[in-house]
Amino acid sequence: MKIFSLSWILPFIIGILSLDIIIIVHEMGHFIAARACGIRVESLTFGIGPKLFSFNIGTTSITMRLIPFGGATVMAGQDDLKYAIKQKKTTLDNCEEGSLYGVNPLKRIITYLSGPLMNILFALFCFTVLLLMPVLQRYYTPKIGLTSDYSDYYGVTECAASKAGLQSGDTVYSINGIEVFEYNDIQNLLTEHSHDTEVIFETDRGTFTVVPENGLFGIIPYEIDYKPIKGASLKDAIRLSFKECITNIRYFTDSVVSVLHGESRVRDTLSGTIEASEQIGVISQNAFKADFNAGLRIVIYLVGTISVSLGVANMLPITALDGGLILISLLELVTRRTFSPKVYVTLQVLGLLTVFIIIPLLRRYG
Repeated sequence: MKIFSLSWILPFIIGILSLDIIIIVHEMGHFIAARACGIRVESLTFGIGPKLFSFNIGTTSITMRLIPFGGATVMAGQDDLKYAIKQKKTTLDNCEEGSLYGVNPLKRIITYLSGPLMNILFALFCFTVLLLMPVLQRYYTPKIGLTSDYSDYYGVTECAASKAGLQSGDTVYSINGIEVFEYNDIQNLLTEHSHDTEVIFETDRGTFTVVPENGLFGIIPYEIDYKPIKGASLKDAIRLSFKECITNIRYFTDSVVSVLHGESRVRDTLSGTIEASEQIGVISQNAFKADFNAGLRIVIYLVGTISVSLGVANMLPITALDGGLILISLLELVTRRTFSPKVYVTLQVLGLLTVFIIIPLLRRYG
């Protein structure tokens, strides 16, 4: 068994790189919003495992690790939380400058929301690019084949076209003086003139007069080719991209609701990192085998779709996810009071247990 065969490696690379882009977009959303809200970002990490390289942007350390699964934006304030618990404080006060817990809850909401929002904006960009791209459409060229050349299939050794001297592979320029550009044009004209006494074919080998027999010519499609179809206008592309994003959001939320109602299983709704990357890799590889343009379109579409799903999934009210953190900050904003340090830690632990233990168990046995 060749574990490291190209057929296994290529889908893996395509899937992982695609997913990495989605995660980088998500974390950059948090990073940009935090900086705009005056929150100091200590580190921005992509992947897990041994460090490949790192560099600094201002006071922020940017690190890329070996295994491209996940990412994390670490903001100032963790020391505030640890210090408050160690000192047995009931409130978070005297936070360091630029601390996550030292800013207004509204700024925290903006920071948490920006990751999922960036995923949705990125999906809009992907879908817009996809719709602007020209499409290669398959069509039959104006070359013709004769049924008499395929007697085993059609059961004839002669046909009206062969009697007139036409041959399989002839390119037709016009029929009865009407120019043709593809086989569909030929088919439409032959249907229109099926009851004529004779039909004039101008081809690359000369002009032939065909007398239809019982309305039949014995002509079939011969050659398939591709032609570029212009993409949508920018206005239509943006409009349709919004529609596609809304459709994907509705699909994901309907799936979550069906799980809560017991109508479907968790594992059929929540796809993990490995499953998502595998889906991108395998489907896109099969598309690339057929045509590069088709493969590229599939990759862009899947990246956009999964980016939307990741953004919406992160809005679930689980405290380890952005949605749960937004909910906590919203409660603080409404009540005008902060929770105790112990409550923050407890909620974070419960959220992590949900993500890393409860959900995987539900996906396996649910």
